[in-house]
Amino acid sequence: MPWGGTELWCAPCVPTGVDMREAVKVTGGREEQVFQPTWGADGRLYHVSDAYGWANLWVWDGQEHRCLIERRAEMGLPQWVFGMKTFGVSDKGFVIIAFFEYDRWHLGRLNLTDESFEILDCPYTHIDSVSVDGWHLVFLGADPGTFKKWICWDLSNEGQYLLETESVGTVISKFSIGTVSRMKADHFSGEIPFIFYPPCNERTPGRSDGPPPAIVVCHGGPTSCSENYLDLKVQFWTQRGFALVDVNYGGSTGYGRAYRERIRNNWGIVDVEDTIAVVDHLRSRGLIAEKAVFLKGSSAGGFTALNALIQRDDFLGATVYYGVADLAALSASTHKFESGYEYYLLGPDEDLLKNIRRRSPIHYVSSIRNPVLFFQGLDDDVVPAEQTRRMEADLLKQGVPVEAHYFPGEGHGFRMAETVEQCMAIEWAFYQRLLNEAGL
Repeated sequence: MPWGGTELWCAPCVPTGVDMREAVKVTGGREEQVFQPTWGADGRLYHVSDAYGWANLWVWDGQEHRCLIERRAEMGLPQWVFGMKTFGVSDKGFVIIAFFEYDRWHLGRLNLTDESFEILDCPYTHIDSVSVDGWHLVFLGADPGTFKKWICWDLSNEGQYLLETESVGTVISKFSIGTVSRMKADHFSGEIPFIFYPPCNERTPGRSDGPPPAIVVCHGGPTSCSENYLDLKVQFWTQRGFALVDVNYGGSTGYGRAYRERIRNNWGIVDVEDTIAVVDHLRSRGLIAEKAVFLKGSSAGGFTALNALIQRDDFLGATVYYGVADLAALSASTHKFESGYEYYLLGPDEDLLKNIRRRSPIHYVSSIRNPVLFFQGLDDDVVPAEQTRRMEADLLKQGVPVEAHYFPGEGHGFRMAETVEQCMAIEWAFYQRLLNEAGL
């Protein structure tokens, strides 16, 4: 995948196309990520590389290749789609770059004359789609109290705002502000980051008698990253008395190559261990209810949630959106971009087949004791509906309470507003029912 190993090459353009006989390898390899190669007005090639372990800004002038900004920060992203941008090179002699450091995004400016670097005063903790034109900077920004919106700065006038698009209108009078924390775990020498959103409505089941019920979210990817900014899907649950926990388990981006590489050959192990460790940590501190914890995940996150249910039976239930259940089927049917990804996540040839079986939830349905709610698009070409149908049927045979909903016209990631609205209502009823049945 692009974030696992990439090579950056440069070749001259000729009237008939590109002369590959004169191609030069700039950098990269099987153990280096290269992101967003961009020509500057000075004729140099700027790009992000994690050759030193962190995705930092580099430059190549045709002869020398060197790092311009060396920090323990991530200036690149896992390139799942085209057009992702974290920096822009201005013809006024500077680079503006967004970087993820200490669990949030920042903006910095590199002066190309003396290569001095300064961090800009920017209130937004989420920044993406950075674009620079002369003295103008445009980016998409958000923070724990602000929905995503487009920002335009005039950098020639001390960062004066030229434009801020209207954010989503105020739809709630009170919202939950997330707190980014880290914890040490027995199985890992480093720290596991997570975001904790406390409930902001105390008049709901499970809240008045002690710690709140909790929804623990396993993000997808599995190389994605949960970030702390205002999101109505989070607020939906905190408004209803739930704490919500976003876990950035090993494999998440934003914390350096070594942390992301923890999931290499270990998908279905590291992600599950880290998620369970965060749950135990919060339970031991009385921040979430001991007996009222739900798991939730989409795609790869659904895979993690199902494997956590297999490992432990002390969750009240789980919600799985188009989750991976059968790794062999995933390997056989996935689209071209992700073909071969299983070798990185599950191991080399000699271990691949046994790991595919050992870590596929479909083969361990008998170990699941807790209710599961499935949502699945019928047009999903990444995780076909057949995977969810098999899980549903096998769980029913085991006598496990299971509920599955299938949506025509939806693929891998729901897009229709009516689908999202329907899923939220069904999910809310699912949690209410299980809390009531448990007397919580």
